[in-house]
Amino acid sequence: MRTKGTEEKRVDKEIIHQSFAKVNNNNLKKKKKKKERKRKKSQSQSQNQNQNQNQKKDKTKPNKPKNQNPKSKIQKQKQKQTPIQETNNKDQKKVKKDKKKFKKQRSEKTKKKLESGDWKPTNQPTPANPEKKKERKEKKRKEKRKKYKSKIKMEIQQSKPKKAKNKLQNHKIKM
Repeated sequence: MRTKGTEEKRVDKEIIHQSFAKVNNNNLKKKKKKKERKRKKSQSQSQNQNQNQNQKKDKTKPNKPKNQNPKSKIQKQKQKQTPIQETNNKDQKKVKKDKKKFKKQRSEKTKKKLESGDWKPTNQPTPANPEKKKERKEKKRKEKRKKYKSKIKMEIQQSKPKKAKNKLQNHKIKM
């Protein structure tokens, strides 16, 4: 068995490279075509939207007479463009300062009231009672247990006694 010479190896490599180049070229062509299709699609969609909008405009304003007097139109535009009153920056700053001052005063008042013990804020939750919490948990647990027992009873009635017995034993439930 003769081994391949360097020339043959080089030729093989060139063939491989050429095949890869073909594949890459094909892929690039496919990508270009895809992009072109997308572009055409988006163009057609935008054209359709424009047409639809134009049709809608036509429907909403039927037989509207054109303005015969262009001067009045210009006057109307001028009326619309009323100059915006420039607010004095110092005044705005003063208002902000006043607001901050008021907030400070209010917070100081509330602190004083809290310290004196006359007043309690309404949004403060009542402190949790651990005993009541335990009772609620226990109640929930018992309800779950009840539901489970009733489920097992139903299984017994539906003639699945073996399954039900196993469950009873596993969960230590006495009927």
